[in-house]
Amino acid sequence: MPGKRRAWTLQHYGAYVVVETHAPGFDITVEDDPNGSKLAEFQKDWNFAMEQKVANNTTWVRDIEGRAKALYVVNDRE
Repeated sequence: MPGKRRAWTLQHYGAYVVVETHAPGFDITVEDDPNGSKLAEFQKDWNFAMEQKVANNTTWVRDIEGRAKALYVVNDRE
């Protein structure tokens, strides 16, 4: 289910592609707000950490990698 929520968020809000993450992989940046930490909320809701190493080859990492291959760039500035 978190993969579906991430896909919905990307469809409605988009994302930035960054050239460097300092290691092979990807980075999902989330905000903390007055109500608390989004990383802690994710851990509580899904019972696993959002931040994981690609080399760990977890279900979450494989889900992100698989869905990332289906993404394409939309340039709305033209």
